[in-house]
Amino acid sequence: MTKVRHHYVPAFHLSLFTQDGNKNSLLWVFDQKTGNQRESVPESVGYEKNFTMWICLIHNLM
Repeated sequence: MTKVRHHYVPAFHLSLFTQDGNKNSLLWVFDQKTGNQRESVPESVGYEKNFTMWICLIHNLM
């Protein structure tokens, strides 16, 4: 099975911005497009679905 969520900001690095410094702690997320703020865990932010797949496809076309 292939992964669907590819982090462009590693969850490990995001966990350093949490209060407890671990992947289960909360961090604040700000959406620049909507202006909304929310709390989230590092695994739920900093990724794009099938991000690596698109890079592979583009690379193969060049």
